[in-house]
Amino acid sequence: MKVTHGLDDVVGVEPGGDVGRLLPAELAKLVVPELELDTLRRIVERQACVAV
Repeated sequence: MKVTHGLDDVVGVEPGGDVGRLLPAELAKLVVPELELDTLRRIVERQACVAV
């Protein structure tokens, strides 16, 4: 059965703090000095985007 998702549904992503499952976009933020501290905070608080 084919599952249909709405245009605003994000599939395969959840908030979390598992560094091994971080999305590439989250990892890229770690090399931008202006975003590094906020990204580290999001990881520690388990709010970063990780793959399911």
